[in-house]
Amino acid sequence: MDGAAALRFWEQPVKPSHPVDLAALDVYRASRFPEEAGPLPWLDGADWERQIEQRLNAGEIGVA
Repeated sequence: MDGAAALRFWEQPVKPSHPVDLAALDVYRASRFPEEAGPLPWLDGADWERQIEQRLNAGEIGVA
């Protein structure tokens, strides 16, 4: 198994589909990125509360 395959998805580097000048952004929020850059982060979606509940129940995230 090569190194990239061994990494879990959140450990892999993000490769944007469209270049973004991060120095020009004052806040890193999805609304500040180009619309076509997608996909939308799940915390910025309309159903974020449901997503949190599902991920807590599945053990994917926890309370710190």
